[in-house]
Amino acid sequence: MPNPIVGCVVAVNLVCNTASGASAAIANALDFQIVHPDQVDFHRVAQDLAAAADDRRLAPATAEGLLGFELGVFGSLTPTQDSEAWQRLLGTPVDEIGLVGVTVGKGLPFGFDLGARYARLVGSDAAIFGGSLRYAVLEGSAVTPALSVRGSYSAAAGTHDLAYHAWAADLELSQRVLLATPYAGFGYAESTLKAAPESQLADERLDRIKGYAGLRLRLGPVAASAEYERFGANDSYAASVGFSF
Repeated sequence: MPNPIVGCVVAVNLVCNTASGASAAIANALDFQIVHPDQVDFHRVAQDLAAAADDRRLAPATAEGLLGFELGVFGSLTPTQDSEAWQRLLGTPVDEIGLVGVTVGKGLPFGFDLGARYARLVGSDAAIFGGSLRYAVLEGSAVTPALSVRGSYSAAAGTHDLAYHAWAADLELSQRVLLATPYAGFGYAESTLKAAPESQLADERLDRIKGYAGLRLRLGPVAASAEYERFGANDSYAASVGFSF
């Protein structure tokens, strides 16, 4: 049987190591100021940023319930596809993009949940924020799976010469097994990255299919999750720990 205490410790370590690992992967502070406009490099940076900034629920498909409330911290790490494209475009090589932030969720009537997140991009002043609305198509039980659909919106602040926003839709399935709940899902995301007009770069609008799988361990009000996501051609790894009531 999975040990939820060990799971929580692992999740906390992953969240903390995200900051140090991603910070080391960025040689200098990333200020998102364009130093050499190039459309190909801009496209590659847009792909990496869209994967890193994707809104991850890091939770099973089960509804929170009318009185349900969740608060947690999370970290994610996304290796970039082309570090040199970041250096040419923005003047800083980036091997990995790390996010560290907080999430909050609140149950609503009729199987609906609201979610929100705020995260800082490690090694820069940029922030990613957004919200989501989820509906439990199947509530699930100890012997039957839960199924949910979710829509989310994300945007960025502090990215100077760049402006980012995205929306996504996910379908997720999960099944509780004692203290552990494995889950998996797939979805579609549409993101837009715009550059300052003086750069003369065309907007990058990306359509991507994503798939993910994760595991949540829970002991009383303490819950920890670990998740892998494939977003287009990018891999992302994320973990969270928090309180769920």
